Amino acid sequence: MRVKDCNIDDSFSTVLKTDSAFDVAEKFGDVKSVIVLEGKKPVGIITAMDLVRRVLMQRKNPEKTTAGEIMTSPVETVRLDDDLRVASEIMTKNNYLTLPVVDDDGRFAGMITIYDVAMNVREVKNQ
Repeated sequence: MRVKDCNIDDSFSTVLKTDSAFDVAEKFGDVKSVIVLEGKKPVGIITAMDLVRRVLMQRKNPEKTTAGEIMTSPVETVRLDDDLRVASEIMTKNNYLTLPVVDDDGRFAGMITIYDVAMNVREVKNQ
């Protein structure tokens, strides 16, 4: 089974490197992380804990601190055509709950969650 066969969430929140930490914070809701794009390619990821540690605890101004300053980079990704086991291994090894998915040109295609991976791997085993 391929990554593209899973439920890839393409409505996931994204920001640009030049967006402020305040803009990033506004993107959080039910999501646990925000993808930082340069053009259409993911170059970083920001979690809510990144905002706490890299902005609030450092007493930085969230309107002047940019996403590029607080993102974790480089961000690991999987391609749409990758085997689902590749996504599973990356997520398991790094304790990721979500993983950005890119197309063959490296453009952001959406996110895959550990739940999607677990459900689809289970399906494959049961066949």
